[in-house]
Amino acid sequence: MAFSHWARVLENGLRLAQETRANIEVIQLFAIFHDSRRVNENVDDGHGKRGAELAIKLRGMFTLSDQDFELLYIACADHTEGKLMVI
Repeated sequence: MAFSHWARVLENGLRLAQETRANIEVIQLFAIFHDSRRVNENVDDGHGKRGAELAIKLRGMFTLSDQDFELLYIACADHTEGKLMVI
């Protein structure tokens, strides 16, 4: 996955956070993990869930409350299903 995509996801998330008061740390981590386990640039069912599972493995490298981590996990896992969520 191209770093430019991750940067756009982060930029758009930060813009939305100004209006929604979403947790910026969750947005930053979502930008990193949401596509981190893609195996190709085309159809890759399940890559969001795999990215969410990677976040679990690396959770000790960042600090989020359990509630915020759950938001991150769900946002990553469900983004491939076209689900939207306010984080």
